[in-house]
Amino acid sequence: MSLTIKVLVGVFLGILLGLFINLSGLNSQDGWINTYIVDGLFFVIGKMFVNGLKMLVVPLVFFSLICGVCGIGNLSTLGRVGGKSFLLYMMTTAIAIAVAISLAVSVGLGEGMKFEEATDFTAKKTPPLSEVIAEIANEIMMKMVTIVMAIAPYAVFALIAKSVAELGLELLIQLAAYVAVLVSALLIHLLFTLMIVLKLFSGLSPMIFLRKIKSAQVFAFSTASSNATIPVTLRTVTKRLGVDNAVASFTVPFGATINMDGTAIMQGVATVFIANIYGLELGMMGYLTVILMSVLASVGTAGVPGVGLIMLSMVFTQVGLPVEGIGLILGVDRLMDMIRTAVNVSGDAVVSSIVAKSEGSLDRGVYDDSMAGVEDAESLVIKNV
Repeated sequence: MSLTIKVLVGVFLGILLGLFINLSGLNSQDGWINTYIVDGLFFVIGKMFVNGLKMLVVPLVFFSLICGVCGIGNLSTLGRVGGKSFLLYMMTTAIAIAVAISLAVSVGLGEGMKFEEATDFTAKKTPPLSEVIAEIANEIMMKMVTIVMAIAPYAVFALIAKSVAELGLELLIQLAAYVAVLVSALLIHLLFTLMIVLKLFSGLSPMIFLRKIKSAQVFAFSTASSNATIPVTLRTVTKRLGVDNAVASFTVPFGATINMDGTAIMQGVATVFIANIYGLELGMMGYLTVILMSVLASVGTAGVPGVGLIMLSMVFTQVGLPVEGIGLILGVDRLMDMIRTAVNVSGDAVVSSIVAKSEGSLDRGVYDDSMAGVEDAESLVIKNV
């Protein structure tokens, strides 16, 4: 089996085991299953895998950006690539949150629901931009990546099993409307907005793109971290989509830092949901403020799990919503974080493809070849270990 299939099997088995533990009551706080298996074995395996990927982020981003800048060559080309990437990332993020708010408002999300006191939630202190930049920092690096990624199927199984065992079905049922609207908005952005942007600005086939980006989407879903998925995104964009390494080494790490389409969508839906739950009217100016704040907040925010809640607390504070309302959606945020990260990574790949095509740095033969880079993107990990 390819690495992608193994990861998907890990996700499926993790869901089944997690549901069994949750529904059978074996996840009681003082039980040995919860202590030694869920919060013990599963936590350790998953944490070690994610930490292993995070360990590679700083040097990988650092060397990728250096290779990207050096590979691009002259400053005028670098300026064009950077400018195009930034404008496209900001445009897709703004469109994403506007669509999300429109969808949530149109269905009246949260209206008429019985309010229960929100779980206490204390927002983490927002890191300064200078600190975020400092945290960002090629063959040796990629070899290390393949070694770490070899345990991905087993780590994903542990991560999923732990999350589902703790989450269960009860809270998902209570928040079914929120989840349904958010997932719908994410899918609309992925399948329509991003694909229209790709076709409009590059002329490339959206169907080919969707078939080839699956490896990166699966890893993004399992780790819930755009940064941790950088190695897979880079390999997919260059080997499967035909983007020149000089461009991809710049646009992919850049996008993992500033492109937060999925997170922006969550902020829009969550804002409408919490506002209606509390019976607060934001009005047109309030929603415009949410859009502006979400776009600005996405710049320089690290692509790590849970960062969306930090950004959401900033948005809530700005529009006058109670921050403790975040506690209402806290239970399902991990699952939603996984989905929106897959959308974020897809947006990175779309912009990389568009910029490469406009700069004459995209191999159309590789892009159109359904088998191009399959071994590099999936099987190479297994062969090298």
